[in-house]
Amino acid sequence: MRSVLVLLAACAAPATAPAVEPVEPAKPTAILGYVTASPPDEDGFTRALAAHDEATLERLLSIDLPAFESRARGNVPAATLARLDAAWADAIARGAPMLMFDGTRGDQEILTASVMRVGVWVDDRFVPIGPPVKDAVGGWYDAAHGRAITVGLQVNDCKSDFCPRISLVRVEAWSPTAKLLGKLEVKTEEAHAVVVESGAQLRVQLVDCTVQGCRTPWQSLDGKPGDGEPIRLVVDHRGTQLTLPHAGTTVRDATLVANDRSYALDKRHRVTELHCVAADPANAIVASTFDRCECDDGAAHVLMHQIDRVELATGALVEVAHGKGQAAIASGKSGVFVQRGNDRVERFASLADVGTSGAALPKGFLLLPPAGGRMCCGL
Repeated sequence: MRSVLVLLAACAAPATAPAVEPVEPAKPTAILGYVTASPPDEDGFTRALAAHDEATLERLLSIDLPAFESRARGNVPAATLARLDAAWADAIARGAPMLMFDGTRGDQEILTASVMRVGVWVDDRFVPIGPPVKDAVGGWYDAAHGRAITVGLQVNDCKSDFCPRISLVRVEAWSPTAKLLGKLEVKTEEAHAVVVESGAQLRVQLVDCTVQGCRTPWQSLDGKPGDGEPIRLVVDHRGTQLTLPHAGTTVRDATLVANDRSYALDKRHRVTELHCVAADPANAIVASTFDRCECDDGAAHVLMHQIDRVELATGALVEVAHGKGQAAIASGKSGVFVQRGNDRVERFASLADVGTSGAALPKGFLLLPPAGGRMCCGL
């Protein structure tokens, strides 16, 4: 009996499991984004697809996921795309609205872009949202409603009365997860600008004086009617005008109203309705763009800007900048970005720092494309 018990005990003893090396979790793919303004590397991606070069495909996807993801499916591991999707969503959530732009201006101030993408600036790089849009010349990322809006125009330089004229308008809106939210393509003969409003509802109308009131009916692309002042873009052959409200604030004449309290602004804010506002509990920034004619020296149409910072506790007004060119401001977790003039954007750590020396972004990254002029003297 003793030998049987020993045998049973031996059989019950657990076998020693072989040592298992710990498996490190897959590291998320790093987002490279763009550090210089350039179009997607279509040729490089096509060659990498043909060669089944997964390393190059992953590198190009990490630079411009929206441009290539649809073609990469089935050619790149699903786990790689899932990591990139997650990393992209994180970067967009931390970024501030930004454009990547490079282009030229031809006769009659017609703007043509070789690169025009909507996205965010984060971690010293540009992360695009949505694929490239043909004929794009303007756009904006409405972070509050998750819409990357791009406006494309085909312009007829007809060289006669009421020219140039727009012959085709193309508006697209994409979500941060590369879902197409809305698309509109309109052929026209007499339009001179396109107006886009993005709030609870995304809607578009044309400035066309062949219709009553020179405005076509609004066309809705996404969302439902709701409250709140919308972001407003007016895009024509010269560039983009931007009105960027901030919840809980309004600008009327030369007065900022925030938290039911009125604050005096510089009188120059009175002469325009183009205001970009950013605010936190301590400060508010108002960046306004207005235009005027300077005909004595032949300069003709001139865009000007006025940027002020208001200390909300005391009402103290600090002039940040005044000069030629347009102005805009945008903010996010990655900082505060201010454009003054046609080609200069500076980054600040907070609203309180705006007005000190900021860090300049590389050439080609702007809040607004460079604006052209218009005929205004002798009319």
